[in-house]
Amino acid sequence: MRKMIILLLGLLFLPLNIKASESIFIFGYDYIEVPYKADLNPYFDLVYNSIRLKDGYFDPNFRVEDENDGYFKSVINSNRLRTYKLKYKAYAPKYYKEETRFVEFRIVDKEPPIITHSEEIIYLLEGVKPNYETYITASDNETLSKDLKIEVNDFNVDYKNIGTYEVIYTIIDNSNNRTIHIENVHVLDKIKPIIIETELNKIQLGEPFYIEDHFIVTDNYDKHPHVSYEILGDINDVGYITINVTVTDKSGNTSNSSKRVLIVDEILPTLILTKSKIEIDVLSEPLDLTLFIGEIGKNLMVEDVIIIEDILYDKVGVYEVIYLLKDRHGNKTTEKLTVKVLDKEAPVIKAEDIVIDIEDEIDLKTGVYVEDNYSKNLKVNIYETNFKQEPGTYYVIYEVIDEAGNHTYHKRIITVRGKTKSQEIYLFAVGVVVVLSLGALGIFLYKKRKTI
Repeated sequence: MRKMIILLLGLLFLPLNIKASESIFIFGYDYIEVPYKADLNPYFDLVYNSIRLKDGYFDPNFRVEDENDGYFKSVINSNRLRTYKLKYKAYAPKYYKEETRFVEFRIVDKEPPIITHSEEIIYLLEGVKPNYETYITASDNETLSKDLKIEVNDFNVDYKNIGTYEVIYTIIDNSNNRTIHIENVHVLDKIKPIIIETELNKIQLGEPFYIEDHFIVTDNYDKHPHVSYEILGDINDVGYITINVTVTDKSGNTSNSSKRVLIVDEILPTLILTKSKIEIDVLSEPLDLTLFIGEIGKNLMVEDVIIIEDILYDKVGVYEVIYLLKDRHGNKTTEKLTVKVLDKEAPVIKAEDIVIDIEDEIDLKTGVYVEDNYSKNLKVNIYETNFKQEPGTYYVIYEVIDEAGNHTYHKRIITVRGKTKSQEIYLFAVGVVVVLSLGALGIFLYKKRKTI
């Protein structure tokens, strides 16, 4: 048992039998990039520490030797873009192995250029194409400004139409680092807009204001130039105002013009009556004529209306009422109201029925009384009658017409007492017959007595 343990320990400390061509080392870098002007020591350490034994190998005496003396390392300058080689050697005494490798230290510039100045480009229509490189400057950490390459891409720029476009700059340094910058290109023209004053030199107070009523604006290229204006004075009152107009096209060309305009009030104030004609009865109470005012103008009141009238309420006739409205600027509106004073009340006839004897004489208008609310001289007419101076019952229809033409009719009954001639003849005949009859009867009786 003891021999077995001693044998195993011996095998543990004996070097393994490794093929001479087999590498047991790992070199982490074949090359390493060092930023321009960077401190080199961290990169030296990084390479040194990356060298180790492969997994499965262990040697307590493993070491790495930097076979570059300090002088050679000092030659490496990170301020110059170039590649340096350093030699590293790995030792594993346990395995009787060593290996030498060269590692490149590449000084590189990966920092893009910086734009130090750029300005927008103005191009005038039909002019010379801009030299875009003169509108931009750049700097770089390594490449001189004069050695920077500038590429210009202007495919977006329409040199025939006014507008704002973009040009693309690409700035490239010696290490092919690129910076892209976009700048505006303004395609413009230098011809100012044209402003023409219209002949309109006054504005009705209260009407909408439109600048195009006073100025005609045109431009050689811009169909819709920007128009701004200011008004000096009070556009809401009668008097003069000054209109200052400024027109700017898309190219920034500006034209100015001024115009003096008179604000006037030539619109008559509104005055509307509810009626144009009315009729009233004679002897009516006086009218409140303001009640016929239906609508009046803005900022005016009923009290501003002057009413002129000469209505005679106790006299039939046609009268005119004048309504006059005047605004503060002297504009006048007149309306008329026709008032007809009428007598629509018919006269009154009073006549009682009467009874007369046949021998009485009668004036059919006797006992007839008339009255009227307005007319004083009334005349009674016999419109219709069947009266006879004979016994019987008759009627008389009276007519009265007042000054206004109002008619009144009244029927009166007249009774005539007495006998008619036919009645007298009849009675006479009856009497004669009676007398003759009595005479005949007497003769008959007399003869009969004698016979007896």
